[in-house]
Amino acid sequence: MNTANKIEIYTTKNCSFCKKAKLILEKYEVFSEIDVEDKEKRKLMTKRSNGLRTVPQIFINNKHIGGYDQLKLLEQNKSLVKLLKMNKEDLNIRYYFRKILGVFYFLLSITWVLYKGIGNLSIGDIFIAISLVLFGTYVIKYKKSVK
Repeated sequence: MNTANKIEIYTTKNCSFCKKAKLILEKYEVFSEIDVEDKEKRKLMTKRSNGLRTVPQIFINNKHIGGYDQLKLLEQNKSLVKLLKMNKEDLNIRYYFRKILGVFYFLLSITWVLYKGIGNLSIGDIFIAISLVLFGTYVIKYKKSVK
């Protein structure tokens, strides 16, 4: 997998578009999140983005991509994969790894319940089992971006 990409996203904590952009980026690579509540960081973001003050502002390999709408468009027309220099094989490996991980969490939750015994489960045990199932479901339902 290509880990040489440098992805930076300037955000604020209550920005819904920032959260959506981070969900897209999480499918591909690890990224650096820079909170621009700090005035100095916002000044840097504004300078790097040619005067744009809205968030998110996204940079891939020091190239300004824009905000959420531009990122979403890049993903929809498969240009994001090209920009990140990734191929279908990289994404397929990640996709199937998530499926296997999801199944693992399901099996772990079943094992936990069987180990404790259904009649002996405390509220904490039930919470752990449900959390494992929910996390496993999330991981399995994670969508594959490239077909």
